[in-house]
Amino acid sequence: MKDAYQRRRTKARVEKSARLKKLPVITLEFAKKVIEDETGAPVELGGTGTVPPSGTVPFRRTQRRS
Repeated sequence: MKDAYQRRRTKARVEKSARLKKLPVITLEFAKKVIEDETGAPVELGGTGTVPPSGTVPFRRTQRRS
């Protein structure tokens, strides 16, 4: 349960930080920095080919609905 909680909390922190900085796309470098700040541990990326070479996550942040 703790891992799922940590994952949700960290995801929310990444998204909130991106919103506050008004980033149109959350890059891998940005997410990695926020994740490391939140968890206090270095991020180890697993697998290959999961992230485009440009370092951007293949999902764009959408506008919140009211």
